[in-house]
Amino acid sequence: MSSEIKHHLEILELRPGATYPQINQAYHRLKNIYSTESSILSPLTKEFSKKKSNDILRRIEKAHKFLTSHIESVKTNGENHEEPPTDTDPEKSPQKILPFSGRNLRKIRTALGISLSDISLETKIRIELLKDIENDHYDALPDEIYLRAHIRYLAKILGLNPHKAAEDYLQLFRMHKEAVGEKR
Repeated sequence: MSSEIKHHLEILELRPGATYPQINQAYHRLKNIYSTESSILSPLTKEFSKKKSNDILRRIEKAHKFLTSHIESVKTNGENHEEPPTDTDPEKSPQKILPFSGRNLRKIRTALGISLSDISLETKIRIELLKDIENDHYDALPDEIYLRAHIRYLAKILGLNPHKAAEDYLQLFRMHKEAVGEKR
């Protein structure tokens, strides 16, 4: 593992082998702690200036961007020698949950400790829409082309296969639409 990867993991307070969801979770946690509106830092305003807070936030952003780009490039290029190992049993992997329904996506998200507001901030998807996805409120969801993009973004944040998650969810979406006699 390169010293640059170790440095960025240290900034996000992660150990070597951190997974994509763990990197995202640490990023959002630290971003909330060091934001200028943080209730944690407000008592320390004399010792912890906005300039210092902004400097830390820039380092957090840079570390997150570097590590997620690194993982993406490893996955894309198939260079498994640098990919962080996951600490989960492959048989209990979220990839084994079939199909990726809203309920299962919510179970995975909560197991990872990622909030809907964190996902909304990261993806720019409204919280209400994320709730509709997780609750399988198909009638409240947008057309397939938009829904596919939303599910892919959500799956990526959760460290899942975006293509598989979107296909599974859209299959359930289509089944519901057929059952109520509506095509979108």
